[in-house]
Amino acid sequence: MGHLPGFGILGAVFMALRLLQIVSLVSVIGLTGSLVKDMVEEKVAVASAIVGTLVVACIATAYTLTSSILFSQHLLPLLIATAADATFLIAFIIASCIIGKPVHNLTCKTLPNHGNAGTFMSSLFTTTTPSSSSSSITTMIDPSKAACHTIKATWGICIASTILFFASATIAISLWNTLKRRRADRPRKTIDCE
Repeated sequence: MGHLPGFGILGAVFMALRLLQIVSLVSVIGLTGSLVKDMVEEKVAVASAIVGTLVVACIATAYTLTSSILFSQHLLPLLIATAADATFLIAFIIASCIIGKPVHNLTCKTLPNHGNAGTFMSSLFTTTTPSSSSSSITTMIDPSKAACHTIKATWGICIASTILFFASATIAISLWNTLKRRRADRPRKTIDCE
């Protein structure tokens, strides 16, 4: 993590949040990648919600890694980092809502151990019955307990990523304000032209 002089505890918390974000984003990439693989192997249409979440997680991972390095070297523009974190916050709110809509009422333990994960995921995101219960879902599609747990984990980690990006955006703006005040308090050098 490195020594971050001048940033104090907020700097350390910011770097800890970046580490947690990287862990959660890599988890989302792995989980959604697994779902995409299952859907491609079954030759069914890959759900746009899953692809969108995968793309957002990949871009967010690249940003998080880059901004961590820049922050540790005191090269990260904190106002831009706040805006970027807020953008990823919004993106993960949207992803959580889109994934959560068909997933929130699933009960994974009632689903059979065997099933077709690709068909299940494709059907889950194309079925438009908002009042469907988990029992009616099991009669409509070929459910898979493993795929159910995977998509629920993805949903939960997306929610966690939302919280992490909110916290890092808040800390980044606090760090920016701190640096702005320090620069304003610093005495200006006077140049003697004589």
